[in-house]
Amino acid sequence: MQGKVAIITGAAGGVGQGVALGLAAAGAAIVVNYRQSEGPAGQLVDAIERLGGRALAVRADITNEEQVTSMVQQALDAWGRVDVLVNNAGVSRDAMSWKMPLDLWQDVLATNLTGAFLCTRAAIPAMRRNQWGRILNISSIVAQMGVPGTAAYSASKSGLIGLTKTTAREVLRQNITVNCLALGYFEAGMMLSLPPEVQQQVIAQIPMGRLGKVEEIVHAVRFLCDEQAGYITGQVLAINGGYYM
Repeated sequence: MQGKVAIITGAAGGVGQGVALGLAAAGAAIVVNYRQSEGPAGQLVDAIERLGGRALAVRADITNEEQVTSMVQQALDAWGRVDVLVNNAGVSRDAMSWKMPLDLWQDVLATNLTGAFLCTRAAIPAMRRNQWGRILNISSIVAQMGVPGTAAYSASKSGLIGLTKTTAREVLRQNITVNCLALGYFEAGMMLSLPPEVQQQVIAQIPMGRLGKVEEIVHAVRFLCDEQAGYITGQVLAINGGYYM
């Protein structure tokens, strides 16, 4: 990843932060995207720079076309290229499908799916110019197996799988790969906000008997972004401890 430039959306959160640090450790310059978490984003930039890396915090609402275009342009202005895009930003608004207000449904789809599309559309031209790129979409086990109360979240994350496979076919001639990670339950994000007894109920259903570690996501991201993973595209890699096979 030496000399590469990576944009990580939602980088101020637990998974995004781990991915940003992992790619920075591999030598990439990092665009730390955030929408509201200015403090954590700035702290992440400082942490990367203390490790000898390069980073830039960019505030952008990924549902806003102009802001996404500006974010990519800031990366180009700073380092002249965009090589990696990790569509990590996401929200969840849960309700049973027959009770879910339309505005909540639209909010989730706008962030999780349309936001990923806008970022992908904005980043691909720079990758095409360099004839090299890596795009990773962060999906979920919920998209693969369904969970009651998550109609919008599940639909948006399922949509990412379709987006992955279609864009992979569109750009493979330019040495750009597009893959998807379907994540199970990890020691990060919303999982940590659940009461301990609920966490234990989830863990009891995971064949490996534990939550995943963010580092295990980071290893997968680094592998798929590596030059030697260039023959892997349009794939969905499930990282879930055997919960869904």
